[in-house]
Amino acid sequence: MRLDNESFIYGYLGVLIISVLIIIWNTIHGKPYSDLSSIICASIASASFFKYKKNKRMRSLFAGLLAASASIACLILYFAFGA
Repeated sequence: MRLDNESFIYGYLGVLIISVLIIIWNTIHGKPYSDLSSIICASIASASFFKYKKNKRMRSLFAGLLAASASIACLILYFAFGA
């Protein structure tokens, strides 16, 4: 179980790093980037809500709400201006 958890963390970190590099590249070249930003924020929101469900810490709930709001905002930007 611990190996699965650690491998998931490293996999998530790899996806996050590549996504941030693509976002930087797209920003420099004037291409839309809010699609990847939305995916990253949705992932953070999901993880935060799961943590809140398990430990009931308000900071996890706050992080989840903040990340979910950012994800929705990025999706709106993408569909309104980026597509």
